[in-house]
Order: sequence, then C-alpha cells, then structure tokens
Amino acid sequence: MAAIDGRVPDGAREITTGQANRVWYVDGPVPYVLKHYGDPNRAANEAAALALLAMHGAPAPELLGSGPGGSPGGGGW
Repeated sequence: MAAIDGRVPDGAREITTGQANRVWYVDGPVPYVLKHYGDPNRAANEAAALALLAMHGAPAPELLGSGPGGSPGGGGW
C-alpha cells in the first residue's frame, strides 16, 4: 500500500458525510476507508475505541495511521 499522507486519492468514492467527519472508500490492491475529522476530539474518541476493541480481541477495523499529533496509530501521515 502506498504511504498514507492525508490527501484523498484519485478514484476514492465518498461514502458518507457526517456532522464531524467525511468518509471515503479507497479501492486498490489493499482497499481501505479514509476518514477526515473536523474535530480532533472526535477522532481521538474513535481511535481510543478501536484500540480498546483490539486490546480485547474484538473484531474491529484496524487503525492504519493518524494525522498530526494523533495517537494511537503510530504517528502522522
């Protein structure tokens, strides 16, 4: 997979717009969902929920990365 840099890749299909985020489906050799949050607190809440699910072995999406100052996720794009 190409490096995630926070830009919406060509060919990405927007699948929803919410009050706090926008979501795109990115097709490719390894498809993924890209989310952009306007509020960093909401992004942090989702990242924390995903980390908690993973810690307990529950089926959940894998967090591939996070934006500037983001945690968890292993750093920026």
